[in-house]
Amino acid sequence: MIEGFLRVAVATPKIKVADVRFNTEAVLREIVEADRQGVSLLVFPELVLTAYTCADLFHQTILIERAAAALDEVAEATRRTQLVAVVGVPYMVDHKLYNCAAVLHAGRILALVPKKNLPNYSEFYERRWFTPGQTRVVTLTHRSAMTGEEYAIPFGMNILVEAMDRPDFRLACEICEDVWVLDPPSTRHVLAGATVIANTSASDETVGKDSYRRELIRSTSARLVSVYCYANAGDGESTTDLVFGGQDIIAENGSVVTEGKRFNTGLYIADVDLQRIMQERARMTTFPEIDDALRDEYSIVKFRFTPVAEKTGEGVGPAKEIAGGAAQTSDDAENTSPAAAQPRKKSFEEVFAAYVGQQAPTAVTATGASAQTGVGGAYRAATGVVAETLAGQLAADAADLRRYVDPKPFVPSSAAERHARCDEIFTIQALGLKKRLEHTGCQSAVVGISGGLDSTLALLVIARAFDMLGLPRENIISVTMPAFGTTDRTYNNAVTLTRLLHATLREINIKAAVLQHFQDIGHDPEDHSVVYENAQARERTQILMDIANQSNGIVIGTGDLSELALGWATYNADHMSMYGVNAGVPKTLVRYLVKFVADTSEDADLARCLNDIFDTPVSPELLPPTGDGQISQKTEDLVGPYELHDFFLYQILRYGFSPRKVYALALHAFSAENQVGMQAKNDVVAKSDDGVQPVGEVTTAAAETLAAGQAEVYDAAMILKWLRKFYWRFFSQQFKRSCLPDGPKVGSIAVSPRGDLRMPSDAVVQIWIDELKELD
Repeated sequence: MIEGFLRVAVATPKIKVADVRFNTEAVLREIVEADRQGVSLLVFPELVLTAYTCADLFHQTILIERAAAALDEVAEATRRTQLVAVVGVPYMVDHKLYNCAAVLHAGRILALVPKKNLPNYSEFYERRWFTPGQTRVVTLTHRSAMTGEEYAIPFGMNILVEAMDRPDFRLACEICEDVWVLDPPSTRHVLAGATVIANTSASDETVGKDSYRRELIRSTSARLVSVYCYANAGDGESTTDLVFGGQDIIAENGSVVTEGKRFNTGLYIADVDLQRIMQERARMTTFPEIDDALRDEYSIVKFRFTPVAEKTGEGVGPAKEIAGGAAQTSDDAENTSPAAAQPRKKSFEEVFAAYVGQQAPTAVTATGASAQTGVGGAYRAATGVVAETLAGQLAADAADLRRYVDPKPFVPSSAAERHARCDEIFTIQALGLKKRLEHTGCQSAVVGISGGLDSTLALLVIARAFDMLGLPRENIISVTMPAFGTTDRTYNNAVTLTRLLHATLREINIKAAVLQHFQDIGHDPEDHSVVYENAQARERTQILMDIANQSNGIVIGTGDLSELALGWATYNADHMSMYGVNAGVPKTLVRYLVKFVADTSEDADLARCLNDIFDTPVSPELLPPTGDGQISQKTEDLVGPYELHDFFLYQILRYGFSPRKVYALALHAFSAENQVGMQAKNDVVAKSDDGVQPVGEVTTAAAETLAAGQAEVYDAAMILKWLRKFYWRFFSQQFKRSCLPDGPKVGSIAVSPRGDLRMPSDAVVQIWIDELKELD
């Protein structure tokens, strides 16, 4: 498994009302499949062992007794697995019936968490059968109906289940309505340290409710900065008055990682990033520290995903209740058992075979494909095969990752969302410049226009800002400065674009000035070194600054976020301006912003010009063109693909991930399987009438994308090469970012020294490079 990830799953099995035997077997089938897939946490719906819709049958003694016995049966089935299962069950405590989420692991019930908020309005009558749960935790003495083993179980809402071998895994539970109320229990759970919330739910279907439910779970995971696993009741519940549609959801810090198809049963698997949760909480200074006083009110149940037997071979029991408060365990009180140290696969199948003879269900992963035992973590867990090198291990982990990783994190994959995002960013840029022009009182703006993407976007932003201010566009001075590398294509586009936007064009050929400068400093014009290139850049900046003085205007910078991250700018040349409108926009998004204007323009000639600029290779055009007049100096040949660099930038600055984790994520993100999986999902979304974003199959369009080579696929050697280059340039070029001109932040990543990135210019990159050397 890639560093920080944990495999979780939510399941909605087909059940029958009050048929505890049938429902138990359905649950066991999902457990065996989840275990086969390497799942560590599996969450089932509310009251899954009986069905939620038993109504007054919950008053029948036999139903409650059979459910309790079934719970022991399911718990015993987990004995030889490494997963934690959360199962909905009615449970009698001190002559009161509670709607509970039972946490099961290694053959035992680790905790029983009762539902607090029992709805008793509209179609709900839960107070008729159940008693509201309390925060106070009491200890129940339990004897297993399967083994006769007697042990203690904490019962109450304030319970955290924590893994000693995964300190970032701290599980808490709430049940259905608990998440819909003003003050959900999960808020307290997180304040006490929970990182993962499991919700066993039975939420019925009404028109439009699915959208609200999805947003509720997604936003809850964002508010709590947590993983939220939501398993909802589905097929098999009584339809006397209601229909239950499933819609299982796994969300992570505001993102829906996977979502089950409505009105379908199934097992839905995704890998969630707990390291991301921990780092996000650390980064957010407003996220509260763990409330120690509150935590003291909790019962802390400790366990290990990978059981460790004592030297004698005898395991030890789970959590101990200690006097005066919370349940605690130590290393000598781990949740293991003698059987837990035995080979896991064969013995588990033997246990399962006693219950069911049917084929295990097929799981669906977060990318939409049917899950098979991969070449990564699940495969190694089942076979014991380990990669010989770290690079091989990371490649296997990347291949086995069960979630979509966006290769273009700055660019929305949906065309509609991308259109809206581009309009928003374009407006932010224009408003930023509008304020600066208002404040300075300047009536003109000066921009160097090359016919490339960045200067095109800057000119478009200036035009929008001038329109907002009611200033005439002829006050925009667009300066084209041909030199040794300028091609006819970019020159003509620069001239055409200026004319179509009704700006004022000034053409100043800088060849003579640069040649004079070479003569002054004694540089051979045939020596196309950095002096040759940078002299042109600095001559252009000098001209722009002087024209700004002439026109009582300001120079608008064109450099984008990706260039600033890489230091791909000449110091005190294109690096400098009086306001940089593109400073917060990564290169991968610059392209789409230009395309957005082209697609929405009513001027056919402008759209045609912008589309040609969109198709032009990125180049500073500082070296002479080829013999046939084509661009000879292509930026991405020199510094690497911007798709890769923008991906690296996002993972490193947004989440602070280590080099090996960034590398592994890139291997997965830029694989054809990952990108075709997302194409399949988008295809299904496009066909959906109700707006659902279900996990989709690999569709014809997705297969065509792969066949046509449209997926942006990079191999391990390419990724490692440019990741090493990114780290080296990012550190060595910080001195340029330390004195950036002002410019608006538009997204979650920015490199302004006054804002998001406070970094010393003389920091040493060695430990980052050393980690990458381990992959050679």
